[in-house]
Amino acid sequence: MIAVEGNKPPPQKHSLRRNVGRLRDNVWGERHGRDAYTKLERGRLAEADQNVDHVIEVQIVEHAALGSLLENTELTNRVRDALNSAANLNVTSRKINQAKRGPFTAAINRLRKRDGTLREISVEQLARSGKAKWLVDNGSWENIRGEIVASYDRMEATLGQHRLTRAQTKTLENVVEELHETLDKIKIF
Repeated sequence: MIAVEGNKPPPQKHSLRRNVGRLRDNVWGERHGRDAYTKLERGRLAEADQNVDHVIEVQIVEHAALGSLLENTELTNRVRDALNSAANLNVTSRKINQAKRGPFTAAINRLRKRDGTLREISVEQLARSGKAKWLVDNGSWENIRGEIVASYDRMEATLGQHRLTRAQTKTLENVVEELHETLDKIKIF
């Protein structure tokens, strides 16, 4: 591995993740000063405990669509921009951010293990049966699910606004469809 500034590894060429922590104030503005998962106002969440979270998990988008994007840097950058924009981010507590990730990781692992199929288990069921059970019990999980649906709709609209070649349009339509199918398999829709 080639070391770059400050002994940090170089960014992965095909990763869709960006560091979004610096966008915290923009995200609070986008979310009208509320955590979309808990509905708590900004002032009720200690600043040291605030995490900027991807509403649609990066790992879900990479699982669903990275293969379709690998050959087109321009489309990869557009999807990366949409995924890491304030419209797909939420400021929440570190505890919620960490708990939310687990069920999605488990769902992806099951999709990979079962060749893309998930036998009648939703990501909510995975949350309920794991360490994120408290998110389901206190109602935050339903807010998370709703925000994922809203973020998907915003991302689809944003990506559809770009002028593209026919081939790029077809690839981008496939990416959006693959993401929808994955979210459908884990019963977000």
